[in-house]
Amino acid sequence: DGHFLLSGSDDGSVRLWDLYAYALLRVLPRVQEGPLRGLLVVPDSGWLVACSEAAVRVWDYDSGGLLKEWRHAEPFCSIGLRRSTGDVIAGTEEG
Repeated sequence: DGHFLLSGSDDGSVRLWDLYAYALLRVLPRVQEGPLRGLLVVPDSGWLVACSEAAVRVWDYDSGGLLKEWRHAEPFCSIGLRRSTGDVIAGTEEG
């Protein structure tokens, strides 16, 4: 609803902000190892998808629980969402 903002950090944490109250609501510590390279929200499912060089992880942003993790030999550099299917798409530096 445009009321909240999620921000990623170099320490691998994610912060949930209330934009109306200008307040920090929650910190998800160490969502990733190292700096976050991508962050997206899938509102219909309640998912938060976070990408670092080491892994792509899917979290339930209400409970903070880890749902899924993908690793790859090459570093990840980006993530996206195909809204028509709900597929999470991850890119590496090699393509």
